[in-house]
Amino acid sequence: MKKRIITAAFLTIVLAAAISYFCFFRSKPVRIACVGDSITWGAYLKNRSRECYPARLQQYLENSYLVKNFGVNSATVQSDGDKPYRDQKAFKDSAAFSPDVVFLMLGTNDTKTQNWKDAASFRDAYAALTDYYLSLPSHPKVYILTPPPVFSLEGDGQIRFSMHQENLAQEIIVMKEIARERDITVIDINKALTGQSRYFSLDGVHPDSEGAKIIAQTVYKSFKQKD
Repeated sequence: MKKRIITAAFLTIVLAAAISYFCFFRSKPVRIACVGDSITWGAYLKNRSRECYPARLQQYLENSYLVKNFGVNSATVQSDGDKPYRDQKAFKDSAAFSPDVVFLMLGTNDTKTQNWKDAASFRDAYAALTDYYLSLPSHPKVYILTPPPVFSLEGDGQIRFSMHQENLAQEIIVMKEIARERDITVIDINKALTGQSRYFSLDGVHPDSEGAKIIAQTVYKSFKQKD
């Protein structure tokens, strides 16, 4: 009788431990790192903490996910650009976050006259950054987000900050090649916002609140299809 009681007690303890273990890991939110430049950070938005695309994505995904914004204003992919993302604190912080998912949206600032060399140079830098995140100890699923288009507000072909739509088009070809080689998903933000200059009325480069919302919706839709 005593042996049965001890066995039952032991089984109860083991079962309780198993339930606690399961509940702990089941309730742990999926960690999402949004890596990018000022478009990710939410530059010029009146209520950046709620209107930037990572914040809106958090609202769509709710509590089973933890979305964190690692955007850096003016950041470039290329290490010899005027503000390399790899040199920023957010780069180290994004890795320390131990993400389960990485949304990578960089490249807009690399199209600037002073930063652009050629597609091959951009490819080397972008592939290295992609591989860095793929190789993190947390083994995140990486998504490549094509940057939004840039617009000439005056209709004269001139785009602010010395950015170039032609360079951006070359970047997108490179991004899709890198994604195909690594069998990772591309979320085509550029396509979603092509022809939508009304969402970039401030400077032709940074989306307004509605533009950021479209980015978040596009990311959410693609992510949930693959999730």
